[in-house]
Formats: sequence, C-alpha cells, structure tokens
Amino acid sequence: MLGAAVEKSGADLLEVDGKLVSEPLPEEHRGLRNGAEVLPLQAIGLAEGMAAGRGPYRQLAAPGRLQIESGWDGAVHLYTTPAVSVDLAIFHGEGVTFLWRDAAPEPIEVSDPVDAVADTGFWAKVAEVSERLTLVCERWTYGAHGCRRFRVTPESTVEVARLLRPRPLVCVATEPELNPRAELLQDDFTAFLGGG
Repeated sequence: MLGAAVEKSGADLLEVDGKLVSEPLPEEHRGLRNGAEVLPLQAIGLAEGMAAGRGPYRQLAAPGRLQIESGWDGAVHLYTTPAVSVDLAIFHGEGVTFLWRDAAPEPIEVSDPVDAVADTGFWAKVAEVSERLTLVCERWTYGAHGCRRFRVTPESTVEVARLLRPRPLVCVATEPELNPRAELLQDDFTAFLGGG
C-alpha cells in the first residue's frame, strides 16, 4: 500500500523532516538529517520501520503531494491529494483505515524564531572566546540522541564548524557552571551560565 501511495503521488524523492531520535541511530540511518532526500524505496522502508516500532521516527514528504509520518498512536499516517486517496481506497480493510477530511498545513507559529546564522562571523566570535572553556551544542533533531556536543579550542574551531550537519540549532556556552544546581538541569545547556 505504501508503494502504491508513493507511486500514485508521483513522488520521485521524499524529504526527511521532524526526526525524533530517542536512541542511537544505526549506521545505515546516520545520514538521514532533516532536509535530506530519499528515494521512494528507501522511504517505504523507513515508513515500515516506523510502523514496526523500530524508528527512528520522522516525517517524509513530497510537498503538495504526499506526507508520511508516525503518529503517537503507533500508526503511520499518510496525507495525500483527494485523487490519490480515492485510488488507494481499494486497500481499505487490509490493516488500513481511511478517514477523509480536508486538511490544510498546520500553521507554523514560532514565538521566538531564530534568525541568526552560524556563518563565518558567528564562528569568528566563537574562536574569540575559545581561549576559555567553550562548548558547542548541535541540536540536529528532536529526542534524547538528537544532539552532539563539542569542546571548542582556538585550534579546533574550524574543524567543529565543518563537522556540524546542515540545518541544526547551534548553541554556544562559554565558561559554563560545571557544578550546576539540580533545578537547572532540564534542557540542553540550561545548566550553563552565560553563553551566546
């Protein structure tokens, strides 16, 4: 059924987005960052893995034609055009439930959007403070295993910048509090005083 959905939607590539990584990624999935594009056969394998509870969980989309995502209820949800959904109705009852409704994309409202870019100017500022204890956190997806941390030195700044994946959220902490109070330990880097 997934193959038919992808084929009937005319999706040559599907973009990976909204990943949730709650355990270390197996080697074959390490390159699946947000924004990566996968072929239909790989997208079907990823969707089947989500349905089987193996994860990692993500959204796969061919904008305007097809969206595949894992729901919190353990099901895999497909969003497609009305014409394709009619063609897929022949699969009803084979472990598939169809619900038809008009859907518009969910509004994306960000109360405090990040508009800064980790460009050469950003890394020059990181290099300036890297004489002191400086840590960089790269949040590349959601979930407990969705970030990496680096200690930056004047010698390693360029290398750390090169190692970051495309489209992450990057946080920098300089001279962090290494013995923080327990109430500060909720999110990445919230335990660090100062920062940039």
